[in-house]
Amino acid sequence: MIRVSILYPKKDGARFDVDYYVKMHMPLSLKLLGPSLRGVSVEQGLDVPAPGVALAFVAAAHFLFDSVEAFIAAFTPHAAVLQGDMPNYTDIVPVIQFSEVKISRTGEPLSSPRLIEAPTVIPAAGTKPKIIREHVGRVNTKTAEISIAHMTSPAGWEEPGQTPQFDEYTIVLKGVLTVASKTGTLKVKAGQSVITPAGTWVRYSTPDPEGAEYIAICLPAFSPETVKRDS
Repeated sequence: MIRVSILYPKKDGARFDVDYYVKMHMPLSLKLLGPSLRGVSVEQGLDVPAPGVALAFVAAAHFLFDSVEAFIAAFTPHAAVLQGDMPNYTDIVPVIQFSEVKISRTGEPLSSPRLIEAPTVIPAAGTKPKIIREHVGRVNTKTAEISIAHMTSPAGWEEPGQTPQFDEYTIVLKGVLTVASKTGTLKVKAGQSVITPAGTWVRYSTPDPEGAEYIAICLPAFSPETVKRDS
């Protein structure tokens, strides 16, 4: 997960219309950046009367994406529109910073359990419809460190080969999951599990009549950019 920060430095005599930025510019940004935007926050700087503390930025916006490439793909087609709106709220030239998110927690105390009320169904690759229900991950919980998904694959399903950039731990609940790699093929039955290290070419399928139901855990979290499917 990466964060794109748009920082507006404090400058004497400069103009920044927070009202317009929050009510007009940001809704436009959210609409144009689309579903690849994973999260956003807007901050207004506080001028705190404390020794040694000076206001550095009057405002900041932070956008979360799965990767730099995902940001570029979302932003580039709309760059002219978004940048063209800037004179409506500021004459400050912003500072732009790209960061890799290492830890991200919001909303609840770190010691408080968090209920995940329902998974998000994620579109699946492959020859037949497979159902992916993401409970924890980049989409359902905005978690970059790990993803946990409940998979239901029909008989005859096969996905393209891939070389994921994450470790994957799979527990089969029902049926048989076939795992092909460059060293051979495994038949993983209900009650068994398999570990696929990052950087390993692998192809998952469920050719048997009953299909399969399984839990997939990825470290770090699964993303379309890091699964590295065969072209």
